[in-house]
Amino acid sequence: MKLSHQPRQLGRLPNDGIHRGRQFWPSARSAALALGLACARLHAAPFDLEKTSAAATQGDPEAQLQLGRVYLLGEGVPKDEARALALFRQAAEQGHMKAQNNLGLMYLQGLGVKADAPEAAKWLRKAAEQGLPVAQFRLGDLCYFGAAGVAKNLREALVWFRQAAVQGHPPAMNSVGVIYDLGLGLKRDKQEAVTWFRKAAELGDRKGQSNLGRCYTTGAGVERNAALAYQWLMLSSEQGEVTATNCLDDFRQAMQPAEITEGERLLAEYRARAQAAPARP
Repeated sequence: MKLSHQPRQLGRLPNDGIHRGRQFWPSARSAALALGLACARLHAAPFDLEKTSAAATQGDPEAQLQLGRVYLLGEGVPKDEARALALFRQAAEQGHMKAQNNLGLMYLQGLGVKADAPEAAKWLRKAAEQGLPVAQFRLGDLCYFGAAGVAKNLREALVWFRQAAVQGHPPAMNSVGVIYDLGLGLKRDKQEAVTWFRKAAELGDRKGQSNLGRCYTTGAGVERNAALAYQWLMLSSEQGEVTATNCLDDFRQAMQPAEITEGERLLAEYRARAQAAPARP
């Protein structure tokens, strides 16, 4: 059974056919967009460039973070990655964990600066140690793959993934599930894996949905249920998860008409609940 771990499928674990791939962005542009989203503010008032610039000049780390964001994305100002980097650094050196995360990611991707893996890992670790889930997930990823100058350490990867997961980070929940499912650095536990896949899936993570659906196709860690497999694989496939689409195409051929009907019913009920639920902050 192939499981989804990260967005890009770059390699294969021996003997089990389970695919995994790195979480790193495929382009500098998508990296910049992700960085911009990572430091976006939740506010009702329009962004005041003049006021924020003045506060940043006076050393306000939050203003430095937000000003770095607009220069990174070129929102209302000429795009300037080097200036964004400098602003993130000013805030990061004052201990602002989101700025530390963004500075690490810019070094990782070479945005506004020559790529520097050890420097990237240093700043990501600082943010992770302060409890920022996205940084914990990213550092866990580096430990999982042994990348960016970080030694491969599956036990440490699990620690960081779990810390992010308990704070509600869906991709980290899926990654915890993958480690338990494959028994990487610990005893294999299919039921524990399903628990984490379910947490991620119910929060809309396409990897978690794919993995949970696949578990239902075979009864791995959970009672086999074709209709639930259909529901979760369909939800994942609709989000563009190729592994889910391929699995669903194969699995649907073996399903009975009544199972497909039940799967469609469950899918409709799930969509109705999701639509009625309040948006996540």
